[in-house]
Amino acid sequence: MNKILILCRNIDFRLRAIFNGSYISLRAKIVIHKNATITVGKGVRIMQGVILEASQKSTIEFSDGCWIGPGVVIYAERLIKIGINSRIAHYSTIIDHNYEYTANGLDFEKQKKSYPLVIGNNCWVGAGAYMLCGSGLGDNSIVAAGTRLAKLLPENTLVREKIALLEEVINSFNE
Repeated sequence: MNKILILCRNIDFRLRAIFNGSYISLRAKIVIHKNATITVGKGVRIMQGVILEASQKSTIEFSDGCWIGPGVVIYAERLIKIGINSRIAHYSTIIDHNYEYTANGLDFEKQKKSYPLVIGNNCWVGAGAYMLCGSGLGDNSIVAAGTRLAKLLPENTLVREKIALLEEVINSFNE
């Protein structure tokens, strides 16, 4: 019965998006749990291989003109909001929650900690980036490809991880 309800919410979501002028690939996996919502503005594009999951009582919001690239994973326990004309490049992950951990280790039985994750207007999240619990972007900000972000960034900010450079090549075959 639960799978049928999730399927019905999925079909309803896709139909509302189509009537709103948006495109959602049939090869995108969308799971909307009980009392959860996913809203889509006008002109939103969600490509193939995307996984969207809104757990119970959570919300995922896509504002007008958003583009979500192939293979992106978005999983909400509370709220994930993506602003107007923002882009999420392929194989990025956006998660608004995490397990609690202490000196005694992880407690998987405890409720996950979750904070709203908001991506402002006109933002870009590069390919393979991770936006984790506690992160967010102000308007006109960029997360470079491959970056792991776990904090809030103000507007007009570019963040990137320092890439390890190979300084010396070791060739064991020539020894």
